[in-house]
Order: sequence, then structure tokens, then C-alpha cells
Amino acid sequence: MKIYRILFFVLSFVVFGCADNDTKRGDEPIPAPAPTPDPTPEPTPDDPPVDSGSQTDWIPTEVTIDVRDSDGNYLFSDDYHGMLDCDNLSSMISYTYNGETKPLYDNKPESLIEAKSPKSRYFMPTFYGLYVDYYAYEYPCISFGEFDGMESHNEAFTINWPDGTHNKIEFAAEACKGYDSILVRVDDGDWENTIKVTFVK
Repeated sequence: MKIYRILFFVLSFVVFGCADNDTKRGDEPIPAPAPTPDPTPEPTPDDPPVDSGSQTDWIPTEVTIDVRDSDGNYLFSDDYHGMLDCDNLSSMISYTYNGETKPLYDNKPESLIEAKSPKSRYFMPTFYGLYVDYYAYEYPCISFGEFDGMESHNEAFTINWPDGTHNKIEFAAEACKGYDSILVRVDDGDWENTIKVTFVK
């Protein structure tokens, strides 16, 4: 009988001891949940720019001069039959800018294939004045520039054609806004949101 009593006391101690431990665990304070961080507000146009440590390479600002003959043929196409000679443009066209008159700059590369290669074209602005851009689209084109796209501009220049006529071109551009901000007008006409003006010569 003593053996049964001893076993009874031992089992009772184990059972009630575990119960006490469970109770103590349950009585422990539950940690408060971590506070939910406030959501990051969406930026608005009035917010100052955030410096991410990177720099945006803005394409230079310039104006394209689209010259065609009376039938609409492009200056540098084989069908063009206007007054201009593509091989002698520097001697035929001049421009006046900031009080100085200079000939059109025509630095024809040795290879047009090389000129059209993207590897040979960088977005660092270089001012050529009025020049033939051989890095253009399907054909070369006459352009005026280049100006730094990270600065605002308000420019005016005059093209002097070989027939004695002149055309005044003005353009304005906002810094770091790209082509969407460029406004151009010819001979004091209406301002247009464009980078190209067309003349029949």
C-alpha cells in the first residue's frame, strides 16, 4: 500500500506541477504588436526633386531645318531639283547669330555608314551653329545647335539663302523638359511646339 501511496503522490506532483507551469506561461504578458509604418505618400508635382545620386543625360536642344523643292522632294534626296547644291552648301548658305554672320558648317564624314552609327553619337552638347547633321534620320538634315538640354534657352538666328532671301527663326526651350517644351516661330509668326521648320528652296 505504501508503494501505491508513494506513486500517487509522485504522479500528483508531476500533474499539478505541469498545470502550474502552464498557468504561469499563460499569465505572462503578451508583447504588443509592432506598429504598422505609415504608407509612403505619392509624390506630387510641387514636391522637390529627390537626389537619387544618378544623373539624367538630357538630349541636346536644336532646331531642324527641313528644305524641299517645289515638288516636295527632300534636299538630300536624289530627286531634289531646287536652288541648293548639297556638295557646296557651305558656300551657298550662311547664318547670322548674336551679331555675327558665318557660313553653314558642313563637316561631312568620310563614311555615312559610320556617321549613322549610334556608337559615334553622344549626348554631350557641342555648338556648331547652323550645320549639316549627318547623324540624323534616313537622310542628313540641316540643324541649328546644339544647346545643353539641362539649361533653358531663348535663341534667335537668321538664315541667309543664296537667292538673297532671309528667314528669322526663334526658339525657346525649358531646362530638363526635352522636346515637349520647345517652341519655335519663323519670321515673327505664331509659336509652335515643334523642333522642325520647313522651307521651299
